[in-house]
Amino acid sequence: MSAVFRIRIHSVTCIILSLVLLVNVATTQPCGAAVSYQTISMVGYPVPEIGPYTTVLGVSLPVINNAGEVAYVISTSSWNQTNSLWAGDIESPEMIANFYSEVPGEGSDVYLSISGGNNFSPADSRWRSYNLVLNDQGSISFGALYYGTSIVGTNDQAILTTGADGLDKVIRDGDLVPEFGSDVVVEKIYAPLFTNSGQTLVQYQVSGTGIDTTNDWAISIYDGSSLQTVLRRGQDAPDTSDGSTILVFSHVQIGDSGQVIIRASMSDPDSLSGYTFGLWAGQPSSLKLIARQGDPAPGLDAGGVFAYFRDVAINSTGSVVFTSEYDQSSPYEAMWQYENGSTRLVAEPGDILPGLVRDVELVRIIGNPVINQAGQIAFKCSFYDPQVDYSYVGIWIEDHGELIPIIQTSRRIPGVEEGSLHYMRQFYLNGAGQVAFVSSLDGVDFTIGEDTGLFVTDRNGLPQLITATGMLFDVNDDPLIEDLRTVSEIELVGQETDPETGRRNNAGDNTGLPRAFNDNGQIVFHLTFTDGTEGIFLASVSIPGDLNSDGYVGLDDLDIVLDHWNQDVAYGDALAGDYSGDGFVGLDDLDAVLNNWNSGTPPVADVIPEPGVGLVMLVGIPWVMRRK
Repeated sequence: MSAVFRIRIHSVTCIILSLVLLVNVATTQPCGAAVSYQTISMVGYPVPEIGPYTTVLGVSLPVINNAGEVAYVISTSSWNQTNSLWAGDIESPEMIANFYSEVPGEGSDVYLSISGGNNFSPADSRWRSYNLVLNDQGSISFGALYYGTSIVGTNDQAILTTGADGLDKVIRDGDLVPEFGSDVVVEKIYAPLFTNSGQTLVQYQVSGTGIDTTNDWAISIYDGSSLQTVLRRGQDAPDTSDGSTILVFSHVQIGDSGQVIIRASMSDPDSLSGYTFGLWAGQPSSLKLIARQGDPAPGLDAGGVFAYFRDVAINSTGSVVFTSEYDQSSPYEAMWQYENGSTRLVAEPGDILPGLVRDVELVRIIGNPVINQAGQIAFKCSFYDPQVDYSYVGIWIEDHGELIPIIQTSRRIPGVEEGSLHYMRQFYLNGAGQVAFVSSLDGVDFTIGEDTGLFVTDRNGLPQLITATGMLFDVNDDPLIEDLRTVSEIELVGQETDPETGRRNNAGDNTGLPRAFNDNGQIVFHLTFTDGTEGIFLASVSIPGDLNSDGYVGLDDLDIVLDHWNQDVAYGDALAGDYSGDGFVGLDDLDAVLNNWNSGTPPVADVIPEPGVGLVMLVGIPWVMRRK
C-alpha cells in the first residue's frame, strides 16, 4: 500500500474501520516487532570523518551503551590512521585515539598503538573487541600498547580510560606497587571492567622481592585518582576466622553500586584437598562470605550442601545470582540468588517449568545465568517432555518467583518457513527483560553445526530474527542503493569464556562488562561475508504491531492482517500478518495492531482514532473466530 492515505474497500475492512472510528477497546498484550538496521562501519567504505579517499580495511567487535552510543576500532587505508578508536553516535562518531595519540603523564616520547587486544592475557578470540567497555556516560576503558624510545617488552601494556580531560592511565605493566613492596611492579594485566560511575576494576600479576606464586595476583579498583586493592592472593580470607587464606580467584564482576562478586578458593586444613571454594560479595572494603563449599544450601532437601560453585553474576544494585553443584555426587547444579543478606533457591533439577503447551521438567542448568536491574534472572537449561520422551534446551526468565519461557530448541524460526532452532549458545539479558541469543539452525536451507542465527526478543518476549549465516544482508544504509552480501559468520562481544579468569561477557546490565545489547533493544554485531569483507552493524527491534516496518501502526498493518485472516502462513511472516509467530493469522495478530494503534510516526497527516470496546463484543462472530 502506498504512503498516500487510502482504504481498500471490502466488507471486513469496512466493519473493522467502522468500529475503529467509534469506540475504544481493551485487548490482550500486543505481539511481535519489526527490526531496523544501521551500518556502523564496513570494509571498503569511506571514512568521511578522515577524508573522502580514506577507506576501512578492518573492524573490531563493537560495544554499545544504553544511550545508543557505540565504540569500536577500525584500521584504514590512511598511513597515519592505521588503527583508530571511535565512539559516539553512529551518525557522527568521533575519533578518540589513534596510532599517534600521546598519553598524558607518560612522557613526550610515549605514544599509543591501538592494537592491544590480542596482546592482553589470555590471547583468545576476544582480542577483536580490543577489551573495550563503553559506559552510559560515554566514557571508555580499553587495553592498549605503548611504543616509544623508552618502551620495552616489560612496560608496553596499559589499561586506559577516556574522560573530559582526555586519556587517563589506570594501570601499566612496569608500574610500581608500593603497598606490595618497594620494588614490586606490575607484570601482567587482565582486561578491565568499567562501571557507569567511572570505576575500573582490574586483575593483575606482580613480581619483585618477596613475591612468589602464593601472593602474586591482586584485584584493584581505580576511582579516577588511585588504585585501591580489593583482594590479593595470600591474604586472610575476608569474613572468616579460621585462618584461611586466599589461594586463587576468578569469576569477578562489579555492579554500578560499586559492589563486587568474586569466586575464590581458600586454604582449609579440615578439607581432604586442603582447600575449599567460597563466594564473596558486597562493597570492596567489607566483603562478605555469602556461600562456602560444604555449607547447607538453602531451599534444598535436608543434607543438601554447596559442593562446587560454577557461575556468578551481579546486577547494578548488588543482587547476585550463582550456580553450584549441591552435593558431592551430583554432576548437576542448582541456582540461587543472594540479596540483602539472604539467599534463596531459584531453580533446581526436577522443578516443573510452566508456560509451554504442557508443563516440563528441568533437567540441568547449562552455563551462566544473568540478572538485570529489575531482578529478573535469565538462564539456559535442558528440560524433559515426558509426553514425547525427549529432552530439549531452552532459555527461561525467573521474575521474582515466576518462570517465563523465552525460547526452546526445535521452535520454528520466525520468518523462515523451513527452519528451526537447534541449540542456543550465548545469550544476553537487558534491563527491559529482553533476551538476545545466538543459536545454531536446522532446516532445508541450514546445516547443523555450521549455520547460526542471531535473535532478539521484543518487549512481549517474541523472538525476532536479526540475521543468519547463508542469508543476504544489505550493508548500505542508503535506501536507494542495495549492496547485498552473503553472511558467513556472526560475532558479538561475550561469545567466548576467558579460560583463565572464567569471565563470560553476557552481561545482564551495567555490570562493568563489554555489552553488545542495551536496555533499548539495540544490539551491535560483527558480520563476515563470503566475499571476505566484514562490517559492524546495529539492529533495533521496533514497536509492536508495525507489520510492514514503516514506523507506524495503522491502516496498512490492519489491512495485512485482514487480507490473510484465518490463514496458515509462514511462521513469523509479518508481511503475511503472523506477528505472534504461530503460523496462523488470527486474534493474537489483530490484537498486536489494535493495542498499538497510532503508535509511531504516521506516514500522512491523517490519524485514525484508537479502536474501541465495541470491537471486543463483535470479534466473537464467525468471521473472526480463531480456528480450533
